[in-house]
Amino acid sequence: MRVQVSHSLGRDEAARRLDPFLDDLFRRRWLNGVKVSNASKRWNSQRLEFSFDAGSGGFGMTIDGVIDVGDTEVVLDADLPVLVRVFLGE
Repeated sequence: MRVQVSHSLGRDEAARRLDPFLDDLFRRRWLNGVKVSNASKRWNSQRLEFSFDAGSGGFGMTIDGVIDVGDTEVVLDADLPVLVRVFLGE
């Protein structure tokens, strides 16, 4: 899955805002009892690499991805399991 978002914040400010945003997503309560665990993130220059497990009721999956921060655009690329891609219609 690829998501591109334009911004006018500049590279440094966009990166500064992404870090706590991702932390919030990892801690958030999700619908249907979905829980996030084993969350990790790591900055590699202007690239934020992340991974987490998400699951509910004995069903789970690992989602890995990167967020590249540019001067005017943020691009998220994530490897989604087949079941999630079918659900999202990708």
